[in-house]
Amino acid sequence: MGDSGSYFIGCIYAMIAMMGMKKTSMAIMMAIPFVLLLIPIADVTYITVRRLKRKESIFKATKITSTTDY
Repeated sequence: MGDSGSYFIGCIYAMIAMMGMKKTSMAIMMAIPFVLLLIPIADVTYITVRRLKRKESIFKATKITSTTDY
């Protein structure tokens, strides 16, 4: 994704949270960024737990074993 894509997604998340400020309660406004980040948070948690169970380093990248070129 790169830096530009990350900045764009972060900006969109911030704008959605600020738009919710005008229309919703504080609890919902605080939950919007968390809900948007559930997929990346779940992915990082899953990968970390899987690597700890396999006694692999959590700091090394996983090698791609498929034959498809990326």
